[in-house]
Amino acid sequence: MNVGDSKVFRFDAGYLNQRSDDHVVVTPEGRRSLSQSMGGTTDLRKVRPCVKLERLKPGRRYLLCTDGLTDEVSLDRLEQLMTLPPPKALEAMLQEAKSAGGHDNISIIIAEVHPGGTE
Repeated sequence: MNVGDSKVFRFDAGYLNQRSDDHVVVTPEGRRSLSQSMGGTTDLRKVRPCVKLERLKPGRRYLLCTDGLTDEVSLDRLEQLMTLPPPKALEAMLQEAKSAGGHDNISIIIAEVHPGGTE
């Protein structure tokens, strides 16, 4: 589930597949603008999150992140980093996003599905 331009990717067979929908529109001036978001205003606004269901498979990983990561680090590079153990992948992603300029907030979660869902 997501709202705004935060993303959810499934990492499978060495590739990241975006599972979320971006809530971004391009203005006539060519600027990107969010069509909906959570926070950023004191007004109460209804949002319609993107919700997608899928069966969890042991060993599969998910990358949840803000555009502060994906705007700074290429998808190819993120796929390379996802092959590392999650703590090392997360640290490397954060450092690369910061080194590339860190122009926006950078939030990253790597979730891994374990057998039986006990962990």
